[in-house]
Amino acid sequence: MTLSVIVPILNEETFVPLYLESVAAFADEIIIVDGGSTDGSLEHIARLETKYPIRLFTMPQTGLPYTEDWNESEVRNFLIGQATGDWIMNLDIDEIMDDRFRDVLPELMANTAVDVYQFPFVNFWRDTNTIRVNSPGDERWSNDITRMWRAGKGIRYRDEKHHCTLEAAGGVSIWSLPRGRADVNVYH
Repeated sequence: MTLSVIVPILNEETFVPLYLESVAAFADEIIIVDGGSTDGSLEHIARLETKYPIRLFTMPQTGLPYTEDWNESEVRNFLIGQATGDWIMNLDIDEIMDDRFRDVLPELMANTAVDVYQFPFVNFWRDTNTIRVNSPGDERWSNDITRMWRAGKGIRYRDEKHHCTLEAAGGVSIWSLPRGRADVNVYH
C-alpha cells in the first residue's frame, strides 16, 4: 500500500524544510501546489526535491489565503487528482504528524473496514508551549480532524472558497463512509 500526501503552499519558507523532512519519513509521494510564492519556499523545494519524493505544480492564486479570492477547494481537488497512492493524506504545511505515525501507518492502510481516518488534532496557540483548549460546541477547533482517506472512493472537497469540507462521491456526507480514529496526533 502507498500513501500520497497533498499540500497547497503560498509563501511558507518557514515550514517547508521541516515539513518535507517529516512527511518524507512516511509518504511515498509528496504532491505540492504552489500558489505563487515570492519568498524562499520554491528554493527550499528545489534543493530538497532530489532527496524526497516531491511532485511540484504551480497554480497561481489571486488574493490572500482564506479570503474569497483564494479558491482552496479547486487547489485541493487538483491535488487529489494528481495522487497515485492507495491512500491520500491532506496534511497542511503547518501541520506535523506525531513520530509514531510511521509505525502505525501500515496497519491503518491494511484495515479494509475503514475508508476514512480521523486523528486527534493538537492546536498550538501563539507558541509551542501553549496548546489551544477547545470550547464545547466550537466546530472550527474540533478535537479530531479528518486527514487520510482511501483513494478511489470519489472523496473530494465541496466547492467552497476556504476551509473546505470533504465529501464522498455524489456529494454524500463523508460521515457515511466507514471511518476510524487513529490514536496518533496531528500537531498544528
